[in-house]
Amino acid sequence: MALSKSDMDIAREYAGLCVDPDTGKHVYGLIASEHRLSVDCILEVADTDRLLAENPALADSLHRRDAYLGPLNYLQVFLLRKVREIDPNNPAESPWMKPLLRTINAIAAGMRNTG
Repeated sequence: MALSKSDMDIAREYAGLCVDPDTGKHVYGLIASEHRLSVDCILEVADTDRLLAENPALADSLHRRDAYLGPLNYLQVFLLRKVREIDPNNPAESPWMKPLLRTINAIAAGMRNTG
């Protein structure tokens, strides 16, 4: 289920927040590679061609949530950038902080875990 919930395109966006772009790209590459390897291994062990094949109701539920969670994640990346632009040493004073905190809560609720 965790692998089904993960989205490597969104992960790339979060990695892009890294202060050092080369480090962000490197870390993203490691995560994406391990994600692909993990998915491939699970599919092989489960002898199936897709994650959650044994639980289509859960797969459908997660797919429906993606329509809401994807935009929230992209919004969160945008807000993180804005918070950092205002005053990186005092992010609590940023007018973007409250909306950012709302995205954190919304994503956690939508994923039905801590996100």
